[in-house]
Amino acid sequence: MCSFLWLVFFTGSDVLIGDILVLVGASLYAISNVCEEYIVKKLSRQEFLGMLGLFGIIISGIQLLLVEYKDIASIHWDWKIALLFVAFALCMFCLYSFMPLVIKVTSATSVNLGILTADLYSLFFGLFLFDNKFSGLYILSFTVIMVGFILYCSTPTRTAEPAESSVPPVTSIGIDNLGLKLEENLQETNSAVL
Repeated sequence: MCSFLWLVFFTGSDVLIGDILVLVGASLYAISNVCEEYIVKKLSRQEFLGMLGLFGIIISGIQLLLVEYKDIASIHWDWKIALLFVAFALCMFCLYSFMPLVIKVTSATSVNLGILTADLYSLFFGLFLFDNKFSGLYILSFTVIMVGFILYCSTPTRTAEPAESSVPPVTSIGIDNLGLKLEENLQETNSAVL
C-alpha cells in the first residue's frame, strides 16, 4: 500500500494528484461546514466567530510564513495591489461573518448548494467582462444544481425525536443548598406545629 501511495504522489501525473487534493479539500470543507452548523445551532455564533478568527490568524499566519513568504516578498507593492488585498480580505470577512447567520436559518447543505452557483457568476463575468466563450455544460450544470437546491429546500429536514432519558432525575439537593433546605424544613415544621 505504501509503495502505491509513493507512486501516486511522487511519480504519478499532476492530474491525479490534483484530483486527489480537490477531493480531500472538498471533504474537509464539508466537514468544516457541518461542524460549523452544529456549533452555530447548538452553542453560540459569537463563540464560533471568535474561535475562527483566533485559530484562523494562527494557522494562516504559519502557512503564510512557510509557503508564501517568498511570493509575498517579491510583490511590487503599490496602492492598486494593496487595494486588491484589502478588497479580498473584506470579502472573506463578510462571507465568514454572514455564513453562520445563513447556516443557522437553513443548513450547511443549503449553503453549499448555494455556493455551487458561483460557477454561473464566473460564467457571466467571463462572458461580459472578458469576452470568453463558454460550453453548454455550464447551463446544464446550473440547471442540475438549481433542481437539486429546489428539491432539497422543498421539504423540511426531519429531526430525530429526543430519546427518553434512562437516567433517573437528580433528587439530591447538593451541599451548597443544604443549609437553605434545612432552614426551609425548620420553618415548615415550626409553622405546622403552630
